[in-house]
Parts: sequence; C-alpha cells; structure tokens
Amino acid sequence: MRLLRQCFCALLILTGSLLGQIRPNKVDGKLVRGTYENSVIGLSYHLPDGFFEVAEDGNLGPARLLLVADRHTGTAIKERLLLAVDQRKNYKYGSSVYTSRFAHSVAQQNGVNIIREGEEQFGGHRFSIVQYSQSDSGGVLYKTFACTETGEQFVMWVFASSSRERAAILLTSLENVSFKKD
Repeated sequence: MRLLRQCFCALLILTGSLLGQIRPNKVDGKLVRGTYENSVIGLSYHLPDGFFEVAEDGNLGPARLLLVADRHTGTAIKERLLLAVDQRKNYKYGSSVYTSRFAHSVAQQNGVNIIREGEEQFGGHRFSIVQYSQSDSGGVLYKTFACTETGEQFVMWVFASSSRERAAILLTSLENVSFKKD
C-alpha cells in the first residue's frame, strides 16, 4: 500500500506539472543557452531547439521537479518537457519497475491509453519508457515518461505533444543527456 501511495504521489506531481501546478526547484540547476546543468546530480541535458523555461507555482511533494519548459507549435497547444528526480532509497526496485508502476497508475485515469512500455538506450544510458495518450475535451495529448538511474536518484523526463510523431522525436533528445560519471 505504501508503494502504491508513493507511485500515486509521483503520478500526481508529474501530471500536475503538465497542468502548470508545480514549481521547479531552481536551487539545484539552471538552464543556460538551451542546456540544463545540475551539479548536484551531475546532469547535463541539451533541450530540443525552441524550448524555453516556464515558471510554475504549486506544491512539490516527494519528487523534486527541476525544470518545466515549453515550446510553441504554431497551434494553441504548446509542447511541454518536465525534468524531475526522486530518491532511489525510497523504493525497493529499479527504474523499470518504477516506470511500470507509473504507467499502471496513469492508466487508471479517464481517457488514458498506454501505447507502449519498454526500454531504450540513449547516449549510452538505459531508459525505462512508457508512451501513452490522454484524451479530454480539448483533444488528445501524447506523452512519454522516461526514467533512468544515476547515483542515488531516479531521473525522469515527461514529454507532451499534440502529435504522436513529435512526442517520439522529443524522446530522442535524451541522446543529449550526460552525467558527471560519463
């Protein structure tokens, strides 16, 4: 039950930030000329072209949201990128189970359809991936949750787009991730 509550809290945090309800923790890192750098976890990530950091307000919870960035698409719906970390010591499993539990929690929401779960390699790192769509009165959003492990952290990205193809392209930006140990 405790693990389910933790997964549910992580789900609320990550989903809430997609709706603009969470404030990033800017103390840990910064975005400079399109690259997010975080010396605490030793992370460097070059964002896809056109993304800009947005300020959000709200409550954090157990996971730490590090960055929220949007990109204009020429439509009313922007693409969104989230970057967050969670302490591995809070869980008794690795990133693939963490991601799977996230997927099954998300699937309980109305209008959510899991498209694919699996693992992929980007930039020499293994990522656990879940791709899903979420329908509501405004249309369909395609989202990808990607998680990897480094040191004592789960590092997570959420990509959201109104196009399944564009969401898949956003995922490939993980080729631009490096950790201090690399």
